[in-house]
Amino acid sequence: GDVMEAAQRVAGGDYAARVTPRGSRATRELGSAFNGMTERLAVNEEQRRRLLADVTHELRTPLSVVRGYVEGMLD
Repeated sequence: GDVMEAAQRVAGGDYAARVTPRGSRATRELGSAFNGMTERLAVNEEQRRRLLADVTHELRTPLSVVRGYVEGMLD
């Protein structure tokens, strides 16, 4: 039940969802694997956000220069 609740949270974008591994050995392994998966998803999401911010920042200056040239040509 805990894994199902946490999986629904992850499906909604909450990558901080974790479960406490307990129960039989297989259930504990499932909980540990789930926690590892959500940790990797959180790291990947953070990297994606940083990449998007970096690309946006790097493109802003060249696009501003091109825009300035176009505006000058139109004037």
